[in-house]
Amino acid sequence: MMIFVTAALAADAWTEVSALAEHRNDRQVAEVIPDSARKAASEGKRQAGVHAPGDGGLATGWGVAVWDLPVEAVWKAINNEDQASDFLAPAHSGTVDGAAHHSGRSSFQYISAPVVTDRWWITTWTFNAELYRLTEGAMWEVSFVDNNDPAMLEGTTFHSLLADSMPIADAAGGWLVIPLSDGRTWVEYLSQADPGGNIPSGLMGKFADREVLSTFDAIEARAVYHQTAGAEGYVRPDGSELE
Repeated sequence: MMIFVTAALAADAWTEVSALAEHRNDRQVAEVIPDSARKAASEGKRQAGVHAPGDGGLATGWGVAVWDLPVEAVWKAINNEDQASDFLAPAHSGTVDGAAHHSGRSSFQYISAPVVTDRWWITTWTFNAELYRLTEGAMWEVSFVDNNDPAMLEGTTFHSLLADSMPIADAAGGWLVIPLSDGRTWVEYLSQADPGGNIPSGLMGKFADREVLSTFDAIEARAVYHQTAGAEGYVRPDGSELE
């Protein structure tokens, strides 16, 4: 019986996600996840990989999975940089401009490195309100891109960290989450990063899929916490408050 239930869930997930395919052109980030990986994810096998562009640009790490969690909990976990250092790699993290958890905010993150110079970056986060509207709430997307302006850190507790560190050269990516009719959440993640300095971006690209899975583990665990945590200050892609 369990085999049939699992197969039915997989079929439903694939059907629901496939029905939204026409709206993928309305996304804020480029589509690089192969459909074969999405199909495997719908069957309960989370997937991760690396897309290397032919023009020599930055590689993109990607991941796709289905989590047995409500979309609201997943969305809150993704949009919570103020506590990211509790469950992700950065030693320091927090909102430095705009309203926390909202579209248009900028957040600072800092990683301590044992051998190379410590790295920091500031990313600006943007919700795709139009995609949310076009799909009547079926597709929740947030993208991020680096905005490494040290002036944004003046007057914050993070400013003193700049003395013995350097900004990463490039960072961009995004999340797409889709609430499924059975209460689970479809999750896609894309990430590009160039650490700069003496670390080749190509070397980092080779390990991008591992970093994606590590991020998946951390965000999924945090989403479990957010199932019972309050929703104050969090909003949907269209700006409406989460309850």
